[in-house]
Amino acid sequence: MVHFPAKMVHFPAIMVHFPAKMVHFPAIMVHFPAIMVHFPAIMVHFPVKIIHFPAKNGSLSRHKSSLSRQNGSLSRHNGSLSCLNGSLSRQNGSLSCLNDSLSHHNGSLSCLNGSLSRQNGSLSCLNGSLSHHNGPLSCLNGSLSSQNGSLSCLNGSLSRHNGSLSCQNGSLSRHNGSLSGHPAVSMTILAVVAKCVKLSCITSRMNSSRINYC
Repeated sequence: MVHFPAKMVHFPAIMVHFPAKMVHFPAIMVHFPAIMVHFPAIMVHFPVKIIHFPAKNGSLSRHKSSLSRQNGSLSRHNGSLSCLNGSLSRQNGSLSCLNDSLSHHNGSLSCLNGSLSRQNGSLSCLNGSLSHHNGPLSCLNGSLSSQNGSLSCLNGSLSRHNGSLSCQNGSLSRHNGSLSGHPAVSMTILAVVAKCVKLSCITSRMNSSRINYC
């Protein structure tokens, strides 16, 4: 160390970054100064590779404390989960998915293609599925619907508007506290339908989002 003062002057940074090595291996520092110069560059690049470790073909990668994957795998970005190809995704504390998968946005559920969806504390669906908007139930394609405390349906199903029952295509209808039906409808069918309605065979539980059919 004494015989090579010039070399000691030229490598003060190495002395600062590797004090333990300078203490334990002073002879190596003197005899191999060129090698010591190249080593720090390698040491600097190593942490970058360890942090990123990007992978291909659906493998796991870690970027800034987040998880990301490709090809329908799970990914986590900024404390949220997002996926493609029908997988589950969570963005900003909510779940969102594509291709008939379940999605949850801001405390609600929404889906496409006949799946169940819940928006703003209500359920809404397409293609004959159950929907619940602001406390009532509404559906398409002959499914049961309840709007403003009443039941309404299409294609011969039972409907209830303002405390009355009305249906199409030979089904039972009740307007203003009375029952009226088509000639093809027998009184037995009328009694059965009325009994089912009276016994709440067709019920809805808005809190649990359940519907029981008679």
